[in-house]
Amino acid sequence: MTLSDSVRSWRTNHTFNIYGSRGLYRQHAREEKPGSGDLGGFYSDGEAHFFIEADYADLAYEDLAVKSMNYLAPIAYLNSISNEVPQWVETGVGQYFQDSRWHSARKIFVGEFPNRYSHREFVKGLASGKVFDPQRIMKSDSPLSTFDHYSAWAIVTYCMDSGDRTLKALFLKCIENSVEHKDAFRAFEGRASTLKKEVPAYIKSLEPPLITLEVEPYPMF
Repeated sequence: MTLSDSVRSWRTNHTFNIYGSRGLYRQHAREEKPGSGDLGGFYSDGEAHFFIEADYADLAYEDLAVKSMNYLAPIAYLNSISNEVPQWVETGVGQYFQDSRWHSARKIFVGEFPNRYSHREFVKGLASGKVFDPQRIMKSDSPLSTFDHYSAWAIVTYCMDSGDRTLKALFLKCIENSVEHKDAFRAFEGRASTLKKEVPAYIKSLEPPLITLEVEPYPMF
């Protein structure tokens, strides 16, 4: 599934590096992308990296591997069509696809339910006093904070699933335009003030997906 039928298809090769142990993953992460050693996976210079070691009894390594792939694959796709994808779009789209439901090798449902972990962490952050600031997130050149990662997911989820067809069309058009234009998402940034009010209200209105794990799974951020 692509984000838009009009977006160009995958045009470059990407490498997915799967590490058999968290130790090896962390070692490479320190060298390749400092600060990413505690993530469940990361994308850098056309290559995706994640590990599948069953360190955590609360989540089977197969499940972790699938969720990492669901997160990293769309990010790799975005970077295959443009070298100028904003970091908030990368992580927001990645999380949007992360909790996809696979029904067969060829059938996947995306957006059927909100990402259960991102939903929980975003709502929890708001309750603890974290500030949701779309404009700051969209203009940031620094690495996003943990809460900003989940805020990016909230923005993308609102664009794709809220029913606002104009906003969804604008978001997808920005992705399409990023193929040729460096500042394609500048047009979307004009909606930041509206999103600041509408996104939290929408995410809070969603029915929290059922989480049966007593211990939180290994985090992506």
